[in-house]
Amino acid sequence: MIDKATFKEMMKLSTAPALAVWKGARERAVSHGTVLFYHGFTVDKQAQLPELNTLAAAGYLAIGVDAAGHGERRLADFEQHFGGLDHRQRLLQLVAETVAELPRVVDTMEELGLVEAGRLAIAGISMGGHICYGAAVTETRFRVLAPILGSPRWPRPDSPHLQLDRFFPKALLSQNAGQDEIVSPAGARALHEDLSPLYSRAPARLRYVEFPQSGHEMREEDWQSATRNLVRWLSQHLQ
Repeated sequence: MIDKATFKEMMKLSTAPALAVWKGARERAVSHGTVLFYHGFTVDKQAQLPELNTLAAAGYLAIGVDAAGHGERRLADFEQHFGGLDHRQRLLQLVAETVAELPRVVDTMEELGLVEAGRLAIAGISMGGHICYGAAVTETRFRVLAPILGSPRWPRPDSPHLQLDRFFPKALLSQNAGQDEIVSPAGARALHEDLSPLYSRAPARLRYVEFPQSGHEMREEDWQSATRNLVRWLSQHLQ
């Protein structure tokens, strides 16, 4: 059997620069499901091309998006802006700005025929994982949330961990590294404990995975496991 061709297209989703990847007919990928994927701090959508290709190979329309202040819209003074020892509040401000634009991003996707109702997921790494948690409380059209190395606990009044009622019935898979020296797994671990009673009617829609031997730069075998977990989660909850 001949592999279906892989297609890539640069686009704008509202004000957010994006890269869409799919295999075969785009309409078929959209009907299978659309996955927004957000990158980590300092990089951009292109850095997640391996993950976008993996998702496209699994049949999805995978769309990498530049977070606020990154990629095609990188802050002109990025190095100065984040050069201090403690820049977490400034980082979380960019996370919040990215989360705030998600409804407009999804609106544009609907206008362009890039998503079907009930077939939308969001995934992300590190800063992108933070964005996934924010998406839970900001945009109701996401059916699946899959943060990796992210935290829902922010020192801000809009922190996702303070808005537990906004998660269910979204299917939430959180994956964290037990030795993470940059993003503590404690916030995600505690969130799942707090959410467990709210998911009692559908416990299969809530899963927490922790890789005890990995730090923020995950071991290759753990990263491969996390990627497989993501694809499996999508197959279970986005179909």
